[in-house]
Amino acid sequence: MIRIRTFAALVICICAVMMCAPKCSALYLEWSTEGTTLTVIPKGIEEGREVELSIDGGNSFLQTTPEGNVFKGLPEKTYYICARYKGSSSSVTDVYSAAVFSKERAVHVNCVGLRENSYRSGAIKVTVTNYDIKKNYIVSLDNGMTWTRMKARTVMSKGLCGGEYNAIVRVLGTKEDSGRIRVKVPYAVSKGYVDIRAPMILQNPELPTGCEVTSLTMALQFLGFKVDKVTLSDRFLEKVPYRTGDYRDVFVGDPKTKAGYGCYAPAIEKCAHKFLDSINGREFEIRNISGYDFDKVRSFIDMGYPVIIWGTIDMNEPGAGAVWKDAATGEIIKWVANEHCMLMTGYDLKNKKILVNDPLRGKVSYDESVFRDRYEKLESQAIVIVEVTG
Repeated sequence: MIRIRTFAALVICICAVMMCAPKCSALYLEWSTEGTTLTVIPKGIEEGREVELSIDGGNSFLQTTPEGNVFKGLPEKTYYICARYKGSSSSVTDVYSAAVFSKERAVHVNCVGLRENSYRSGAIKVTVTNYDIKKNYIVSLDNGMTWTRMKARTVMSKGLCGGEYNAIVRVLGTKEDSGRIRVKVPYAVSKGYVDIRAPMILQNPELPTGCEVTSLTMALQFLGFKVDKVTLSDRFLEKVPYRTGDYRDVFVGDPKTKAGYGCYAPAIEKCAHKFLDSINGREFEIRNISGYDFDKVRSFIDMGYPVIIWGTIDMNEPGAGAVWKDAATGEIIKWVANEHCMLMTGYDLKNKKILVNDPLRGKVSYDESVFRDRYEKLESQAIVIVEVTG
């Protein structure tokens, strides 16, 4: 039976004992914490250039100097530290995790999230700064669910997807630990033009209102599964009769008829889980990334994975559709006219286009600004399926 997991298996290797080591003269950061005070110093600054610093993972930046910045009286949490040269659009350093605790922890840890260059090429470096060779340490990156023995002061966990992880280091056989430290592995940087060659499947004539399950079929076939859209719809897609349920949870109607309506991301997420639970030998992570900023959604394309995404038919404006009552809850359900689901396979930054496998139209491209707008108006819904087989 397939196990759907929340993060990839750890691959631990030994690396040199070095904190925030630069590559040649590349920009990097050194930092320290003492109680609720965080000190950050940029290093490796190119001559004549100004540097901006962020302690919230790149959401906001402030001017810094070679002497660095001291932040006092910070709330107790993990701060994502990174830096960029003034005028750059994004961070040019890795993202360092600085944990601020109001009470002293028994184990002092520095964590660095190393950016992906391709899918599952990210890494996390964990260093115990008060390392005691007489003690045995274990590390977890999933908030204590699984643990791996540390064989040195610094270990590197490789093969990770972009995203956030919860690191804890503990002294084996004791309650002495570092506390939870959130670590951010940055996603791959956009390359300008990407077009993933995912199978193109049209929903017609078999599934005239089955764009969602057809898009899921394309994603699964891309992963190597020999499943067809009708089988996926008949056996794994949860459906309710015409105008009797909530399309946010189940498919309303019958995708084999023109009178069917459709469904939102949770219904397709459940359908994918049911199918993958029937497969042996491979492990997958189904990410319902609904609510993500569009640029973050697009970053999955950089990692080599197509994205099931909601928009509208031919990028028309969404409108008010039919209204009915949920037979189970009595809630009034309002359908969104022109709702549509596609498989996003790439982008062309130069020409400002998004490339999609459209179950109604085939392999097409849409204006990026319009596509982004329709994505947001359809409640920013998207799903990506990634393999985490160890």
